[in-house]
Amino acid sequence: MSRPRQGLLGGSFDPVHVAHVELARQALQQGKVLPLRTVLDQVEREHQGQVIKIEFEHDDGQFIYELRLLHPNGDVSKLKVDAMDGRVLRIRRKGRD
Repeated sequence: MSRPRQGLLGGSFDPVHVAHVELARQALQQGKVLPLRTVLDQVEREHQGQVIKIEFEHDDGQFIYELRLLHPNGDVSKLKVDAMDGRVLRIRRKGRD
């Protein structure tokens, strides 16, 4: 049976729900996730773009950073990144309309 997804919305969402911040803080303190800055630096360097939206999720026992990346040509990608080791799990890329 699948557990409900939990997420931390960042970017333009304000205010962030306190429980989501606590979930992320505890995961970081317990060594279950990499610091967000580490993941952002890696993604922006390897995928040539700027992160414009961040979500933090705990889904089926796995912590995920879901990032939206704006590329220099205007395209936007959505990346799912394993928060524990920084591996990119999935990339969906959309072109400009």
